[in-house]
Amino acid sequence: MFVLFVLVAAFVLAACDAVTVQEPVNTVVPSPTATLVPTKTATAEATTVPTQSPTETPSPTATLLPTETPLPTAESVERVTTAEGWSFDWYAAADKDRGDGTTFRQAVEKWTLDTITPELWPTFPNEQNPLVPEFRVVVCEDDPTKSCVPDGLEYANAESNFCQQLAGEACRVPVAARHYFYFTGDYDLPSVGSCEEGGTDMGCMLVIVNVGDVTADFTGGVFNQGFRLHARYWNGDELDMAMWALTSHGSNVMMNLDSPLNPDDIANAGANCSIPGGCQGVNVRVVFVSGNEPLLMLTTKVSR
Repeated sequence: MFVLFVLVAAFVLAACDAVTVQEPVNTVVPSPTATLVPTKTATAEATTVPTQSPTETPSPTATLLPTETPLPTAESVERVTTAEGWSFDWYAAADKDRGDGTTFRQAVEKWTLDTITPELWPTFPNEQNPLVPEFRVVVCEDDPTKSCVPDGLEYANAESNFCQQLAGEACRVPVAARHYFYFTGDYDLPSVGSCEEGGTDMGCMLVIVNVGDVTADFTGGVFNQGFRLHARYWNGDELDMAMWALTSHGSNVMMNLDSPLNPDDIANAGANCSIPGGCQGVNVRVVFVSGNEPLLMLTTKVSR
């Protein structure tokens, strides 16, 4: 009996030992946790993303707007007034060799620039004018059925309310090589001049003729309510005829004389000088440049 009790006690102790042996085994079995899975930290991930330096970010500024004209501020070296009422202001570049052994001044000295005659030019000089027989008319090379005026001007790119700026903006006026620019209205163009009607009933006309081989670029000007043309001239050897015709026709229109644009008893086509009857007269300025180099400035005035 005693022996049986001892055996039972030994068996119970052995069972208890077996249980206590298995508990540590369960505690050492690794349970999967997030800490055992390699991951990127937020800081490491951020360092791999390239960032743009603030200095690399372009910032548009007001310097993109033209603020001044590249045309050199030059004083005329000589002024001559002709019997026809034109004042010639010559600039030093007019005496430069043009590459063919001649100068612009020598070419101009062959001109016959007449007094502005608005009544003779009711039509624009892109068509024949029977009132001026010396204005040549020839058969057009591209169309023998039509007539052309080889000493006249192209009529193109007409624009009203030209270059109206907002506050703080400047106006840019490119004039292409072998082209003319025509504007009627108040203007103030650095290195060229200014004109304002100012209640005088004397309108303002500005013509810029680029006889060079590169574009002239005027910036920083102010152009009030007005009208613009920008187109080609046909014959550089007959610019005296072309300018006489253009300024005469423009004066005709501005002063509301009889013309296809301004027939009798009708308001002025452009309300020049801001009145239905047009201007009483016109202050005219014609500037010749070669690219951005001034050559000659012509000024005159005409009135009814």
